[in-house]
Amino acid sequence: MPIVFAVIAAFCFATAAVLFTRGIATNSLSVAGMISLPFTVLVTGTFAIFDWPEAISATAVWWFVAGGLVGDGLGRATFVSAVDRLGPSTATPIQTAAYTAIALLGCVLFLSETVSPFRIIGAGLIVAGVWAVTLSPRVHTQPSSSARRLRIHWAYMLPVAAGVTFGVSDILRKLGLEETPHPAFGAAIGSATAALVWSIAVVSVRALRQSMRPGVGWGWFVGAGLFVGLALVATFTAFEGGDVSVVGPIILAQPIGVVALSALLLREHEVLSRQLVIGAVVTVAGVISLSLTA
Repeated sequence: MPIVFAVIAAFCFATAAVLFTRGIATNSLSVAGMISLPFTVLVTGTFAIFDWPEAISATAVWWFVAGGLVGDGLGRATFVSAVDRLGPSTATPIQTAAYTAIALLGCVLFLSETVSPFRIIGAGLIVAGVWAVTLSPRVHTQPSSSARRLRIHWAYMLPVAAGVTFGVSDILRKLGLEETPHPAFGAAIGSATAALVWSIAVVSVRALRQSMRPGVGWGWFVGAGLFVGLALVATFTAFEGGDVSVVGPIILAQPIGVVALSALLLREHEVLSRQLVIGAVVTVAGVISLSLTA
């Protein structure tokens, strides 16, 4: 069952990435965060009503808050910036590769999980698949104003940073679930923390306040926020019943969904190629390998 929830989370995150891309073309990062996050909180909070723990552990709350700050706050902002500059079919695979390395190492060091050969092979296949997708030739879009201010090699560090923060965040979430095994409750705390931090940042930083002018296409962020909320609930549920070293890489195997959805929603931005398809197939093989160890 954790594998099923991991696949659901991967698809929802991929959907959110594509929707963010549709909206960010004519809006700022501040607009993306402030519109999407309340809907993420709405989804996770609704599920939390039916998953409220009888006794709340202060330690668990701390881990969930820390996970929200690192992942849903810093990680989400970094990833949206990476999508803005590189596109979802490039940013997502690089993020996945960085996440996989951090997740495997962190699970051994902090969660005492056993990383078997099948898990290493599965993670390796996922990394190989996402890099095949990354290196696939595609039509490049006109860079955004933020991309023109940032040289391209620095832009590639953004999805790497996102992968690292998501990996650390998932380890913190697992630690919280070991204290209080209520997935939706943990997801709600994490998303609420991220929404609070973003709100404080927008109010406090003048540049962010000035960029809060919704443009055409801001409605895409509503859908993105809803899908991120569903993805978080599915993610916490997968972590509650499975090892991070198994379900984590599967959740971040988002290129499959990104490739499929890009073909439908981003035809003018993304061109599918044979290498993209091969990369997706290899990623699926990695997911299957990991599922054998669950």
